[in-house]
Amino acid sequence: MTHRIGFLLLSAAALLCVGVLGVGGSTAESADQATLPGDPEPHTQGCVDCHSGDGPDKIGALLEEMGHRKVDDKTTTVPGDCVECHSDDGGYTLLSEAVHLVHFEDPAKNPFVTDHGGNCLHCHALDLKTGAMSVKSGPKNW
Repeated sequence: MTHRIGFLLLSAAALLCVGVLGVGGSTAESADQATLPGDPEPHTQGCVDCHSGDGPDKIGALLEEMGHRKVDDKTTTVPGDCVECHSDDGGYTLLSEAVHLVHFEDPAKNPFVTDHGGNCLHCHALDLKTGAMSVKSGPKNW
C-alpha cells in the first residue's frame, strides 16, 4: 500500500472520529481524556481490550492465522512493541496502515464498525487540551 493510500485511510478515519465526537459531544474519563457518550468501556488498553480471551480473535491467534512470524520473546505490549518492526525504520508494512485498513476497509460491511461500533477512540486516546492523539497499548495477552 502506498503512503498516499495510507494517508487517505488515516484522513478518513480522523474524519469519522471527529464526526462521531462532533455529533454526540464527548464525555470524559478524566477532564483531559475524551470518550464517547454511552461507551460502557473506555478501551484503555486498545487492541488487547477487544482481542482478548481464548477465541479466534485473540491477537496471537490472528497473527498465526496471517502467517506472522513468532514474536513472543520480543513483545510485551501491544501495539507498543509492534512498531519496532512496523515502522519506516523497521522495514515492514506500517502498523498504522495495516491496522486502519483491517478495521475501516468497507465500513458498511466491516464487523469492527457494524458489530462493535468501532471508532477511533477504541484504539486512540484524544487529549482534549492539546488535541493530540496517541495510541493506547496494553500487555501482550497470548
